[in-house]
Amino acid sequence: MEKLRIESKEIENIFISHSHRDHTGGLSSFLKLNSQVRVWVPSYIPAAENAREVIEVKSPRKLYEGVTL
Repeated sequence: MEKLRIESKEIENIFISHSHRDHTGGLSSFLKLNSQVRVWVPSYIPAAENAREVIEVKSPRKLYEGVTL
């Protein structure tokens, strides 16, 4: 983010596709910088602590039907 000059406060949503460490490893550190994000996670992943809102996605299709990315 630093190299790309992205401020953590600019990010409003985080989408986690699966629980591999390369997808979730920095989440807790990021939430210390910006806890005002919505975190979208598959139903089998534990909720992200300290996030403003955690949205459990039971079906990936539902994510695409109602959300403008």
